Amino acid sequence: MDDLQRARELAAAGDGHEAREMLVRLLYEDYDNAEIWLELALITEDHEEYARAVREVLRIDPENVEARRMAVELSREAAQAPRQRANGTASRQRGSRTLSFIYNLFVFSLIVAVAAGVAIYWVESNQEEATPATVTTPDPAVVCARQVQSVLQRLPARCSLTEAGQVCLGNPEVFFAPQERSLLLPGDRGPLTNYIALETRPFDINTQNFGLLSLRAKTSYADDTPEDVLFLMTSGVRLRDYDPHLEVLTFSSNPVLSECASVPPAGLLVSGAMGKAARFEVNGLAISLDGTAFLQVDAAAGLRVIVLEGTAQLAASGIEITVSAGQWISWPVDPTLAVRDEPSDRLTTVDTLRGDLGLLIPLGQAAGLAVENWHLPGQGGLPEATAEVEITTPESMETRTATPLPPDAMSPAPLMTEEALPIETETSTATRTPRRTANPSSARSTSSPTSTASATKMPSDE
Repeated sequence: MDDLQRARELAAAGDGHEAREMLVRLLYEDYDNAEIWLELALITEDHEEYARAVREVLRIDPENVEARRMAVELSREAAQAPRQRANGTASRQRGSRTLSFIYNLFVFSLIVAVAAGVAIYWVESNQEEATPATVTTPDPAVVCARQVQSVLQRLPARCSLTEAGQVCLGNPEVFFAPQERSLLLPGDRGPLTNYIALETRPFDINTQNFGLLSLRAKTSYADDTPEDVLFLMTSGVRLRDYDPHLEVLTFSSNPVLSECASVPPAGLLVSGAMGKAARFEVNGLAISLDGTAFLQVDAAAGLRVIVLEGTAQLAASGIEITVSAGQWISWPVDPTLAVRDEPSDRLTTVDTLRGDLGLLIPLGQAAGLAVENWHLPGQGGLPEATAEVEITTPESMETRTATPLPPDAMSPAPLMTEEALPIETETSTATRTPRRTANPSSARSTSSPTSTASATKMPSDE
């Protein structure tokens, strides 16, 4: 007996959970099997999963009759408000058939008279020519804003239970290498070691969707604390050449602003335990982070470290710099996006960054972070100006050599050209039981230190 038939028998016996697990395992092995997707649509209790499975069947087999019927039902649910339907408890008895022809004629005449009166009143009260009804097209900005809000609202329920060493699919439009071991549905989790590369796709104006990944890892802490570190990959980010603990990693972020103004900017949101310095290395830059930071990198603007909470010590090329909350600094990179030379000698609080950093606040809230302690550039710390930074020779930080990204890493194009995952849309969940319940992680309640910057430079050697 094959596994698909076994899954059908389990579903028929009432064991829908085990049947679903078996079908998901089959999809890992044979992703483009319409029969498996259709069976998943028939047994799942999750409305989103049901809609996703129907779309996959039609992608593989557009003529599938059962899937087309399901798609029509989904379209009706999305386009129309629920209609009240008559119950029809029992077959109506016809009643007496002794009504006379005269009585029926009287009722019919009365209806005609009322209808004629209404028509005359309508004509007399509407002298102006009636204008045809206009079909309004939804504003793309409103549609994408609702989609982003929906994704962030679901993030706690989907990924709040992610453990160290795991990656959680916060939203589709994500590419995993190798693809055959990818996570299939939002909320699915898997070992980080299963993948050699991860990529969240930018917002797609056609599908109104974008990628979002949540990762947790045990980076090196100064005091060997058991705490893990949260890495959130927003849309348009590639991550590769990383170790299992994310102590060394390389990444790139899309320098092109999203067509949807509500999508958080492309980058890595990294958050560790306050009062504990998490140590890791990004594109050759050693970082000791006590708090929360947002990282972006592209060939033109370099590697930008934007500290939102606490402080970050950065070290590379024999230089060490301390950046406080509300400040950011850019470090030049070579064609492989590895840091080189010296950074800008100024910490900038207000400047042109890649995207609206204010959009990180709802993302941080969805991830359970204490965003009330954040200081965005220009909203805390130094005034709207620049300040010289303190550059010293590193004594306590060791810079390691990370595996460089390939030369094409600066390009925002996808790693591969495989078809994007289907769109996740907001649909009614009235007819299906949700697969998960919200269990957002508790936010940290520690306060952030006041942002400051030193204004001295290392004396030059003579």
